[in-house]
Amino acid sequence: MSKEKAKDILDFIIKRSNIYQDNNISINIHGGEPLLNYDVLRYIVENIRLWNRNVFISMTTNAVLFNEENIDEISVSIDETKEIHDNNRIYRNGEGTFDKVVKNLNKILEKKKNTIARMTVTPKTVSSLYNSVTFLHNLGFSIISPVIDQYDTRWDENNMEILEQQLKMLSGYFAVQNESLKVGMLEQAKYRKKVSVVQVHRPCILILKEIYILVLMLLVMKSLS
Repeated sequence: MSKEKAKDILDFIIKRSNIYQDNNISINIHGGEPLLNYDVLRYIVENIRLWNRNVFISMTTNAVLFNEENIDEISVSIDETKEIHDNNRIYRNGEGTFDKVVKNLNKILEKKKNTIARMTVTPKTVSSLYNSVTFLHNLGFSIISPVIDQYDTRWDENNMEILEQQLKMLSGYFAVQNESLKVGMLEQAKYRKKVSVVQVHRPCILILKEIYILVLMLLVMKSLS
C-alpha cells in the first residue's frame, strides 16, 4: 500500500464517521505483515492520532519485526509450539522464525501485557491444541485466541472428535487458571446463546467456526458451574 492509498482510506473513514456522527472508531491493521511496510504504517498511525476522535488501533503481526508504533492492542500470530510454528512460518532460506519471535515477544509483553497470541488450528495441529495453549500461557500470554481454519477441507468427523477431546482438557485447565488466562474460544462459549450450523463441502463437514462454539458451551459451562 502506498501513502496515497492510505490517505484515501483514512479520508474515507473520516467521511463515514461524519455521516454517522460516530466518534468511536476501531481500526485493525492486518497483513500480510504490516511492519514490512513500516513507513506507511507510521504514516497511518501518526495521522489517526491527530483526529479529534476516540480511536482504538489494533494490529496483527508475526513479530519477526517489532516496533510498537503507538498501537493500542497487538495480536501476535504464533502457531503454537516451536516445532509447529517453524513448520508453518519460515524465512526465505527455510529457517524457522520461532526463536526470533520469542525474543521479540519479551519486549512486546513487557510493554503490553494484554498482547494476544493468535494461533491457527488445523486438522494437522488440532491434536496439540491443549499443549499449545498451555505452552503459550507459560510463555507469558494471558490472552490466547485459537482460530479454527474453517477453510481447510481436511476437517472430518475424526478431527472433530479430537477437537472435542482437546477442549475437554482445556476447559479443565481454564477453570483452574481462570483469573490469569483468557482463551478466545472459551470466553465466547460462556456468552454465546444461539448457534447456527451451515453445511458446506459435503454433508459430513460443518462450518467449524459455529459448531465448536456449541461444543464449548456444553463443556465450559459444565466445568465452570
